[in-house]
Amino acid sequence: MSQIKCEVYIGDIVRHISQIVSGFIKLGRKESFSVKLTRDHSKTSSGAYLFAEINGSKVIYDLYDNRSIDDNHYSRCDFYFKRSFIKDNHESYSKVYPLGFYFAIADYFKELHPLKYSVQNTAGALLGRKIHLCEKEILADPFISPAPKTLFIPRLWDPDAPDIENNYVSKERVEINEFRIACVKECRDKFPDSFIGGIQPTEYALEHLGKDSPLIMEKAQTIRGRYINIMKSTDICVSTQGLHRSNPGKIAEYIAASRAIVSEPLYYGVTGDFAEGKNFLSFATVDELISSISTLLDDHEFRHEMMKANQNYRDKYALTEKIVENSIETVTAARDFQR
Repeated sequence: MSQIKCEVYIGDIVRHISQIVSGFIKLGRKESFSVKLTRDHSKTSSGAYLFAEINGSKVIYDLYDNRSIDDNHYSRCDFYFKRSFIKDNHESYSKVYPLGFYFAIADYFKELHPLKYSVQNTAGALLGRKIHLCEKEILADPFISPAPKTLFIPRLWDPDAPDIENNYVSKERVEINEFRIACVKECRDKFPDSFIGGIQPTEYALEHLGKDSPLIMEKAQTIRGRYINIMKSTDICVSTQGLHRSNPGKIAEYIAASRAIVSEPLYYGVTGDFAEGKNFLSFATVDELISSISTLLDDHEFRHEMMKANQNYRDKYALTEKIVENSIETVTAARDFQR
């Protein structure tokens, strides 16, 4: 079988595209793929876009957390893979396809800048934190715990931040904050012995809630490397919608670690067979959140089956190289069909 030739154009690698660049690098180690990373600023774009050519097809990966399609980029490509994909809204864009779940990882940095990676992580370790986190450090297998724990450590968004696009976005941030605070309060009240969670101690949260607020999580537990270890030690993980109703990176981390998931309904479409009732239980109100957590706490077999379902989904659709490989299969299959 002939190699699939991929040329990936990179400039400054922002965190949103780190997952896709890392996936291409991993595929490049396989005999069936030829992957070339090219620094060509004339073929790159600032922000959360990544451009590639796959067997001659022009491909764009759009990792933004909103549903907007960049018409200029769209006109330049043959395939447009969108993180925040809505089938009905994108029907007029025939070249748009779902990309799947997103999270930021540092595999690409370890590969492209091994000395910097080692030095910075060593320096971080001396300060008690992990600077760069690779995908394998997030992965975990399902397990059955006789005393299951639930995790939820959300952040609050500043509704008056300078990057606010309009009043609607500001209002959305207020609503997200209020709902997350209410969820944390109720989880702490209903599950005092099995809930691990609180509000991330960002500058805005400390100002909004007060630095002595009991809702604020201890900072040491929110440093990403430590947070991931805490997450992997729990059984049930909670996710709320992100900005622009996006599927947050947090839920991708939960899938990577094979956790049981309780989530607000997914507004954006993903790849594969990720489904409510199998991979996660949904909630739209605080009462529904408590009910879904209770179901998973009480039913050990169901919780374990959900963990295994998420491990299976991860291995088929959500591993970094699988996200990229599945997009490449979409490109090559469409090209074969057109011949």
